[in-house]
Amino acid sequence: MAVYVYRNGAVYDGETRIADITRTNSGLRTDEIIISGNYNIDIKRRDRNRFEIMQSGAPVGDETRGLKLNYYGQEYRIIGDLNWFVKSPAAELTVDSMGTPVATISKSNGEIKVDTSNTDVGLIYLAFLSPYASPVLNNRYYRRNVSPAARYIPLLILLIGLVFISLSSYGYLGLNYNDGLYIFFAAIILSYAIRFLFFRRRY
Repeated sequence: MAVYVYRNGAVYDGETRIADITRTNSGLRTDEIIISGNYNIDIKRRDRNRFEIMQSGAPVGDETRGLKLNYYGQEYRIIGDLNWFVKSPAAELTVDSMGTPVATISKSNGEIKVDTSNTDVGLIYLAFLSPYASPVLNNRYYRRNVSPAARYIPLLILLIGLVFISLSSYGYLGLNYNDGLYIFFAAIILSYAIRFLFFRRRY
């Protein structure tokens, strides 16, 4: 097992700096993560819920919802509470592959440490989790594709439903009270559907 520590944008093996981790973002959204140095891995966003993992310009795997990796045909997944890991100043996760622990990821004092039997996999998980070396109260990563303004869409739909009820109660818009009530219930259902489809967490 090898132990690597991420701090201040770099990965260390003991006191030796072995890699740098850089990110390219569009607003709150991560578009690309690059691991460079002794190890070179490029992680590029391909769609809303998937990153492609590349080495030497060739695809070798991908990451999907909940930090599930497919890397050189092997499946890896996180065991533990990702949300707590992001928010807490000290927490621990386990990386599992087909029931076998592959790595332990822990963080404290602004650093993330991975104790792993697979260096590449350990570095990839460090790259994804690197923004959370310090606790983050607003979990941006696991809702990484929703703009702040978009979060108010369900509330806006409910307000529109309330307006229809108010107008229909006075006979405006050619609606009666029951029509307004039906529209309001439809608005409730639509707002919950939007919250479920677009604002659910990534784990």
